[in-house]
Amino acid sequence: DVEPVETFLSGLLAYNESDVEALLNAFTKGSLWHMPSSGTAPLRGRRAVARQIVGFKGLLPESKFVPRRVFMEDDKLVAQIALLATQRWDRQGGEIEPRQVGYEAVYFVQTKGGRAEGTLLYFDQAAVRRQMGMLKGDAPPLPKPPEKPEIVRDPAVEGGDKLLDDFYAKWESGELEGIENLLA
Repeated sequence: DVEPVETFLSGLLAYNESDVEALLNAFTKGSLWHMPSSGTAPLRGRRAVARQIVGFKGLLPESKFVPRRVFMEDDKLVAQIALLATQRWDRQGGEIEPRQVGYEAVYFVQTKGGRAEGTLLYFDQAAVRRQMGMLKGDAPPLPKPPEKPEIVRDPAVEGGDKLLDDFYAKWESGELEGIENLLA
């Protein structure tokens, strides 16, 4: 088996470097990928997941994912990630004055053989749309990523339990939709 944390971090690096083959290696053949906040259906299969991720990279080619904290227990991984990017086009593809955009995201990953078997990704889409000028209102500040990610292999370490407890509290209250597709 492959080390899931290393595979996850290698997948982020592959995204940053636009290395599709290395990105494919981070997922199992039947991998499930879901971003409930996007309103789209879950994707199934390594190639479908890679197409989605590569498509996003095409929209923001200068984007980089930076891991903040990664919590690992058994075959489950929770990661706090910052995305930083330069937006150069509007929704219609017209050039605009370049602007920095970014968000904090949380990935919930079920691994199998060290690779992602199921992934849920949550981030504040409204905040990103405000940064991109697609929604009115004050945009939140850009995330400030750490110099080095913190890897926590025991979720009882400060922060791990709170992150998971906050997630499940939101899930049980109905604030998060789509989780049932991964847990079914």
